[in-house]
Amino acid sequence: MKPNAKLSGIALIAAMGLVSCSTDELQEINAGEGISFTTEVSRATPLTLANLDGFFVYADAKGYPQMFINGMKATKENNSNNIFILEEKVTWPTGVENISFWAYGPLAAENYLTPSISSASQHLHNFTVAEVADNGGENQNDFVVAYTNAKKTPGNQVELNFHHALSQIEIKAKLGDNPEEGRRVKIKGAWLVNINSTGDLQFQESNIDEKYHNMHWADLSAPVTYGRHLADGASLGTEAITLVGNAGNSNSSLMLIPQEKAAYTFSKAATDPSSHEGTATASESNSTGAYIIVLCRIETHHNTPVTTDGEKQDPAIKIEGNGTSHTHQLFPFTYDDNGKFVYKEDAYGYTCVPVDINWIPGYKYVYTLQFCGRGSGAGQYPPTNIPDVLPGGENVIKTPETGKNPGDNVLDNEITFKVEVSEWEPAPVDTKMD
Repeated sequence: MKPNAKLSGIALIAAMGLVSCSTDELQEINAGEGISFTTEVSRATPLTLANLDGFFVYADAKGYPQMFINGMKATKENNSNNIFILEEKVTWPTGVENISFWAYGPLAAENYLTPSISSASQHLHNFTVAEVADNGGENQNDFVVAYTNAKKTPGNQVELNFHHALSQIEIKAKLGDNPEEGRRVKIKGAWLVNINSTGDLQFQESNIDEKYHNMHWADLSAPVTYGRHLADGASLGTEAITLVGNAGNSNSSLMLIPQEKAAYTFSKAATDPSSHEGTATASESNSTGAYIIVLCRIETHHNTPVTTDGEKQDPAIKIEGNGTSHTHQLFPFTYDDNGKFVYKEDAYGYTCVPVDINWIPGYKYVYTLQFCGRGSGAGQYPPTNIPDVLPGGENVIKTPETGKNPGDNVLDNEITFKVEVSEWEPAPVDTKMD
């Protein structure tokens, strides 16, 4: 080791771990103030400066054959919200004007991120968001990353601006505009299907779109299903309710890998141009496209007695109020042992709406499904290969009504939807159900 290398006592061990002394390549280091960090996190999100406990730091300084800082932990200084110090003192190298810094946090991220960071390339490998069909994002992990090329300043304080690496997704639903009087929709779950679950996050010093903040997600694979099962169901009104997201005591907002994916498309049956898909399930044209699938029940209630003719035309009726009112079951279709269409109050069926996806890191997407309003219906019958993780059982109808095929409308019109996008701020997205 060069005899003129100046190290403060507590920095000695850290410096020895950063650069091999046996190669006699350790540069001279100032014995002044240690490097520290001031931090910001873009927008309000599940992970904020208030609950960011720390992060891991990498740094590349000119003239150093290895990383100047190589995965060292930085934690909050006393009770400060935005000042973090390294676990061991490291001072700015003499003669070096600029240093490149990379960081990721929180500290728990070491359990689910695999860093491969050097001066040549910077990756977080094989990040995976596990498939979940019951409780949405309740157990998913948020994480943030930062990159900067910093100049030496008095006090050696480096400003790190953290940005969210994932996209946040919510699904809401409501009755559409001007719904038919007495129309009732009850939902027991909503899920996004065919969403890539694995990818590599790569740091880039420049990016064609500044929204990505030096991030690039690559090698996306393993499409799965994400969503939430509502065991007790939720009844829709004209105000949107949260099916998957943060509302009240629920914290089920999804934290997913940013990605771009086309909407699921149903192929046309060659023998029937009016059909979306026909009977040949193998002819589905885009089995990897994205769609939202909903487990729901649709009824219409009338505050009048049922007529004899009405009961004959639609036997799936529940008589209520000692005969003064009645309710029609519109979806799903259920039958008795004789093949007669009957009312079954515990029955639910699957309907879907294809969606185009272009998620950017650090942005929140809120999909608001609109059922049974003017111009909106109840969606399309879903593909035949409904994911196995979704709820089943004798009261869950997975197949289309007789004469219907995947892609056909459940009722007269499709679901509409609205999608609103914000940087980690609630922004509804309405989508009409087919």
